[in-house]
Amino acid sequence: MLIILSGRSGSGKTTIAREIARRLEAVYLRVDSIEQAIHSSALAPASIDDAGYRVAYALAADNLRLGRTVVADSVNPIALTRGAWRDVARACGVDAIDVEVVCSDPAEHRRRVETRLADIQGHRLPSWADVVARQYDAWDRDRIVIDTARAGVAESVDALRDAIRRRGHPVQGAAARLIVITGSMGSGKTAMMAEASDLLTDARIAHAAIDLDWLGVVQLAGSTDEIAWSNLASVWRNVAANGVNALLIATALETRADLDRLCAIVNAQRVVVCRLRAPLAVMRDRVRLREPGTLQAQLMDRAVTLEAILDSASLEDFTLLNDGHQPITEVAREMLVRAGWLAP
Repeated sequence: MLIILSGRSGSGKTTIAREIARRLEAVYLRVDSIEQAIHSSALAPASIDDAGYRVAYALAADNLRLGRTVVADSVNPIALTRGAWRDVARACGVDAIDVEVVCSDPAEHRRRVETRLADIQGHRLPSWADVVARQYDAWDRDRIVIDTARAGVAESVDALRDAIRRRGHPVQGAAARLIVITGSMGSGKTAMMAEASDLLTDARIAHAAIDLDWLGVVQLAGSTDEIAWSNLASVWRNVAANGVNALLIATALETRADLDRLCAIVNAQRVVVCRLRAPLAVMRDRVRLREPGTLQAQLMDRAVTLEAILDSASLEDFTLLNDGHQPITEVAREMLVRAGWLAP
């Protein structure tokens, strides 16, 4: 997603842009910084307006193609540059959100312009006369308007996040935390996920807990895997839109491709894979008790086959024994501590 923050100098857009980028762990691009770097270079062209924006467009595109959220900070005063920013998003196949930052109190706006200090070495700040005289086209497209005369930084950023959510865009950090609980059938993945979720809830840590198998309980002519992945993307989009960026997921990870796909769907970069083990006899007994119906024998045999597949894949960061001799609460706590989600 490309979040394009625009506004006159002194309106407060850089402060808002920095904070929203920090909260979202997004790439932050400031045209003022780029222009000053060009101006200070050996080339030092007479005009840097076009060059600065073009460099920013290219940097934004590079990062958007890597799947990063980008926050662009510029005055963006004319229809030409506003359209160019949106063209960047369109070319990268991502959504663009226009945000205009204004200060509706002229006296306060002028005070800010006349009293602020440059935070870029060598940068000459515009005077109030410069700000007033600079061309600034009326907006002809939908945008989110943030008025910094009416709210402080934290309140303005909260309002911006809420406005983006209302437009159907998930607002999440680029580095969601993810614990994948893997293991063969009967290893206790679902029960471990539920207990870990209870521990996190008790610690007041916002999170989601999802059993991937339950997202694919549907009868089709072919595989239900794609249904489960598609449902996971939808569920996570809804969860992330409410500010959650931590996920426990229970699933038997059979291949590296499955892990990569899971990380891509939830935009995860801090990933821990915990494998649960138990003796085969214990896992088969658990499956037998859990599945008393038609497929019992087939599912009991699957526990043995799947254990061999997981051994071969070897995707876990660590393994925990879950044979029933240690209380599940203790095993779940150990998992969360080793993953770095709870203190020892």
